[in-house]
Amino acid sequence: MNIAILIPSLDPNERLGTLVSALRQRGVTQLVVIDDGSAARTQPIFDLCAFLGCIVVHHDRNRGKGEALRTGLRAAREHFPNLAGVVTADGDGQHRVNDILRVAHALETTASGLILGTRDFSGSHVPFRSRFGNRFSSLFFRLSAGVSCPDTQTGLRGIPAALFDFALSVSGSRYEYEMNLLFSAAQQHIPLRYIPIETVYEDNNSVSHFRPLRDSARIYAAPLRFAIASLSSFFIDILLFSLFALLLPSRTAQA
Repeated sequence: MNIAILIPSLDPNERLGTLVSALRQRGVTQLVVIDDGSAARTQPIFDLCAFLGCIVVHHDRNRGKGEALRTGLRAAREHFPNLAGVVTADGDGQHRVNDILRVAHALETTASGLILGTRDFSGSHVPFRSRFGNRFSSLFFRLSAGVSCPDTQTGLRGIPAALFDFALSVSGSRYEYEMNLLFSAAQQHIPLRYIPIETVYEDNNSVSHFRPLRDSARIYAAPLRFAIASLSSFFIDILLFSLFALLLPSRTAQA
């Protein structure tokens, strides 16, 4: 399997080492872990990842998940030539090894589209905030991009080698990067393929670094700008059509 697994991480706990160890036991040899400016007390976990055979890249400060993913993608291309693609996964226990491998195997047969590991948010164990946030973001994405996506917030994604340059060009340094990636893909008619995965919330997702107000504002900024621009163009077209409709009859009557 010529697929690299990218795992961005900020202040990880022991789950990151457990995930890396499990992936290694399942035969994954191409692993990139990105330390996004974590505290010094967590460095032994990154040392363990390096000991287990991972390429570990350190940011000198916290730059955000988007920057971490781009750093990981560059490192993967540098260290593992001729990759068929990369799979991005979270190291906080939300993504099971079997699901990561399912996305990786699906990526081997996909040359031009993105693969998304999509969760089912209907279960009673899913926090209300997460259920509501997913439904809202999916509806917002469908209305603004014209494409349906059942889980726009998933961090488990497959990116084929043909789309590496595209993924590196997408704007956004933090959580908004992942939404911008989907939005840009929709604009460029890049297909999305969905792989159902287990819905996991460890300790009610208490280890998440997501900041609801600030990060949500970042996530929806680009789609909102596009939606506003599209609406503006629509109203301008209607206005011009109405003006021409008013002017043309009067000119015909004068003739």
